[in-house]
Amino acid sequence: MCDRRGCTSEDRSCRIISKVYYCKRCRAIKNMRDNAKRAGKKQPTWQWFLDNWPNNMLCIVCNVNMIMTTGGNKSANSNTITLQHWNNGDIGFMCLGCNSSHGGSKLGDDCFDVPSGCKFCPSHDSGAGKILSAGTFGICRSRKDGLQSICKECKSEIDKQRWLDGKTTKQQRLAAR
Repeated sequence: MCDRRGCTSEDRSCRIISKVYYCKRCRAIKNMRDNAKRAGKKQPTWQWFLDNWPNNMLCIVCNVNMIMTTGGNKSANSNTITLQHWNNGDIGFMCLGCNSSHGGSKLGDDCFDVPSGCKFCPSHDSGAGKILSAGTFGICRSRKDGLQSICKECKSEIDKQRWLDGKTTKQQRLAAR
């Protein structure tokens, strides 16, 4: 039985410290609380977790079936359940894949509001970024969405600047001879 006070799970598959046993859910909750504390974010109470734990274990963004891992970040998969702190102060659950893409986006919480058939170009408008039609992006088969990370217009500008920088460097090398 789980040693967490109030937990009725019979699962003793996770051992944390010496003789303290937690079920998978309590271990996942402990990990999420510890991670929030380390990151300096709001640390929900155990009762909040128990009251709000998703029954269907589906990610609110991509509807993937989320799993609980017990080995910390090293054993986490993209469908591992994570704690999400929204900019408005709310807290919820989502899969690690959605949480990671959200955290790395200039759009922040708005990254999930990009319309279908569109994509965000972070380089557009001098780095401010802009949501554009997917047709304005080049093809990149190695990416999940099959498109380049920046639009064709921005890629062209970057390539042009790199070419000009390289040309100047070559001219300087020739002049130095």
